[in-house]
Amino acid sequence: MTSPQTPFRVAMASEFRSENSYGSFMGVLDYKQQVGHWQLVGHIQNPVIAFEDIDFKNIDGVIGFFRQQSWADAAINAGVAAVNFSNAVYEIPLPRVGNDDHAIGALGGEHLLERGFVHFGFIMSPHTWYSHRRLEGFERVIVRGAERQCHVLDTMRSANDISSIKAWLDRMPRPIGVMAANDVIGCHAIEAALSLGLNVPDDVAVVGVDNDRWLTQFAPKPMSSIEPDWRQIGYKAAQMLDALMHGQTPESPRWVPPLRAVTRHSSDIVVAQDPIVAQALRYIRDHFARGIGVESVLDVVGVSRRNLESRMKRSVGHTPYTVICRVQIEHAKKLLVETRQTMAQVAQACGIGQEQFYPVFKRITGMTPGDYRQRFS
Repeated sequence: MTSPQTPFRVAMASEFRSENSYGSFMGVLDYKQQVGHWQLVGHIQNPVIAFEDIDFKNIDGVIGFFRQQSWADAAINAGVAAVNFSNAVYEIPLPRVGNDDHAIGALGGEHLLERGFVHFGFIMSPHTWYSHRRLEGFERVIVRGAERQCHVLDTMRSANDISSIKAWLDRMPRPIGVMAANDVIGCHAIEAALSLGLNVPDDVAVVGVDNDRWLTQFAPKPMSSIEPDWRQIGYKAAQMLDALMHGQTPESPRWVPPLRAVTRHSSDIVVAQDPIVAQALRYIRDHFARGIGVESVLDVVGVSRRNLESRMKRSVGHTPYTVICRVQIEHAKKLLVETRQTMAQVAQACGIGQEQFYPVFKRITGMTPGDYRQRFS
């Protein structure tokens, strides 16, 4: 172990390269820049090292996606501080900072509920702990307070087992909202649906997890996805590793909630078996920018406020007012990231009064509009 006067030598380790690993290791670099007493090992052209290539005798700490017991054993046997990003394998005996997979599943469930689906499915990632946790969060939202069923595909041989997805989808009721445990499986779900002659999203709507920009855009239809906060995971994991290297015992595990659900073609639809709810949802999505209120919706659907609230809470889990706010804020998030409009212009384009824009945005997203733009632009 180095003395307090010399930098800690730290390895960033992963056996794969993806947008997830890039985001998490950017969070590690954020922390390194802040503390200033770390020296990252590795080649300048390949700063992220394969586990098999780590010289554990010459490092003080390692941080990365531990997916095999042998990798963890190598760090433990060498007496090297180690922190795990990965939630793939539960049994890995290392301190962990990872995704709040229950919250990821719940966000996917809310995303599909808000679109009015009454049939739901979840496609597991084979042999992964995070997949079970995401399913638990998804089911908790889907079945909450209603007679709804979640159909689960958990018999795939591998993440690329399209034939199993195709056979499963062919048996499902339609229209159905499907959450895939990750973006790879989500892409295969879209491919399987189209190969069956089904329409995406009218017959099968799909939302993945990871918001990998390559996968979501090169899917057969641009795919909606839940975006984890990988950079925050990396930062908090580096913070935990630093504490371990200083001889402390930080609390573990630590879970980081997802950032947002990103809507693309694969789930950009409003469906509802209740014709009154379907009419209300279409009206809200077509006219939210006009600054409509609940009274405007009531004038269109021709039922009482109590009646509509009861129907919408039963179908989509929210009151008409909440649905209006969420649709407006969804559009605001898109404008904040993709345009240079001022906050006043964004608020106006979403149909929200400027004085209400900040509190409504923060209540729904947990962030101010300025913080949101800074993080995602």
